[in-house]
Order: sequence, then C-alpha cells, then structure tokens
Amino acid sequence: MPLRWPRLRGRQQWQFHANRTFSTLKTSLSQVPTELCSANRKITELIRDGNLEDARAFFNKLSWRNSVTWNSILSGYVKCREIGKARMLFDEMPKRDVVSWNLMISGYVSCRGRRYVEEGRCLFDKMPERDFVSWNTMISGYAKNGRMDDALKLFNSMPEKNVVTWNTMITGFLNNGDVKRACEIFKRMPRRDAASLSALVSGLIQNDDFDEAEKVLLEYVKMGDKKADLIHAYNTLIAGYGQKGRVADAQRLFDQIPVHNSDTGSVGNMRFERNVVSWNSMIMSYVKAGDMLSARKLFDQMEDRDTV
Repeated sequence: MPLRWPRLRGRQQWQFHANRTFSTLKTSLSQVPTELCSANRKITELIRDGNLEDARAFFNKLSWRNSVTWNSILSGYVKCREIGKARMLFDEMPKRDVVSWNLMISGYVSCRGRRYVEEGRCLFDKMPERDFVSWNTMISGYAKNGRMDDALKLFNSMPEKNVVTWNTMITGFLNNGDVKRACEIFKRMPRRDAASLSALVSGLIQNDDFDEAEKVLLEYVKMGDKKADLIHAYNTLIAGYGQKGRVADAQRLFDQIPVHNSDTGSVGNMRFERNVVSWNSMIMSYVKAGDMLSARKLFDQMEDRDTV
C-alpha cells in the first residue's frame, strides 16, 4: 500500500515540508564524512598504485569534496612532476590550506631551473600563513638549485627555526662544496642532535675532508653529547675511512667506541656502544684492504652477527 502524506493547509503545510527538508539535509550531511573518508582513501590508493588519471576521473565525479580530497590529487600531480596540471588544480581550489600551498611550492622547487624556483618563491610570498614546512621547503629548494646565498637570506629572516631548518642549511652547503659555512652553521645551532652531526660528517666525507669530519665528531663527544644514536656518525666515518683504504684510522676510531658491559650497562659515562653496523664496517674495511686475517679475527670477536 503506498505511503500517503496527511493533507495539510497553510502554515501547517509549510512547516511540514520545512521539517522534511531539514531532516533530509541533516541525514545527507551526516553521511558526508563517511563517504568522503572512503573517497579520499580510494583516491590515495589509486595514486599510490600509479593510476593518477583514474584518481582524477574519480575526483571529478564526486559531489562532495574537502581539503583532503583536493590535496590528495594535488599531491599526486606534484609527485608525478606534472606541475602544469598541479597549478591548474591549485588555482581551481575553492579553499586552500597551508598543506595546499606547501605542496605547490614543493612541486615548483623540486624542478630544476630558475623559473620554477621563482614561481615557488612567488607563492611563498603570497601565503596567508606559513609553517616550518613552508620555510624549510623553500630553503631546501634554493639549496638544491645551488642558490645558497638566497637560502641563507631566507634562513636568516626566518622568525623561528627547527632542527630540520638547520640540517637543511648544513646539507645544502655541503652538497654545494662549501665545507666552511656548513661547519659554521653547525656551530651556530642552539641545539644539535645526532642527525645534525651525521649530516655534517657524511657531507665532509663526500667532500674528502676526513680530518675535519673526525675533528667535529670528537668535539661533539667532548661536549658530553654521548647519546646512543651518536653511533651512526661513528659508523659513517669508519666506513668512509675503509672506502679510502685508511684502515688504521678506521680501527683507531672503532676502538674508541665502548663495548657493552652487561654488568655496568655502560663504560664510564658513555651512553653509546658498538652495534652490528660498527663491526661490519670495520670488517669490510679489512676486506677491502685485502687483510682477510684481521677481518676473520674481528668477525670471531663479534657476539651478535647478522648475515651481512
């Protein structure tokens, strides 16, 4: 039997239909978050599987979109280096958040060429608000394009810096062969961490400045920063010495790393110790030098061995 609506007149009829409309709208709105979450997940999955065009076609059919929906497609274009399409989408966005701006800037600065970097800077200057990612992305863009003077200007004008900002400048100077200024930035850091040290040591090795790398490392240790993750910088330098055939220097540095003592838990006040990578790096240094006897002797001393 078909459903019959009651006969209403005048104000009662208006009120009845108004209530129905409000109820329908309320139900629809309550379903939007769930539908959007599913849609956004599908777009992300399509892009991850390399089906960007299918993701865009699906995006075009959606009745409801939020900032995550728009940013997902924008991110896909940026990752695929389709900067023209990314910019068209960016300009079409009804509302942009800081993620949208950061994505578009990262797309421009990831491309080689002055024109792209300038486009990124133009957007950066137009941003209604910026976060650490905004500043770090633009600084990194300058560094990747060899424009360290511009990177330094932006760095110095930054109201507040985080560890990523400092590390970006250190890596930028090193990648552009400016060891002196990389060390100066490292020394200016208000708070240094092992990641900063590892970045500097690795960069100095790439620039063939092993003596400076060891000097920086040992100065850092003297300051009392003997955390467990400090071992990464030691391992990097040991491996670097091994690659250059400086086995004696590698062994000397290896001997400076404490060995875990199960009774005391540490050696002295040192809070870091040799790990599998330390042993492997030292063994490979001997192997590369053709000293298989020393390599085997070191291997036999290892308590924990992996398959490397």
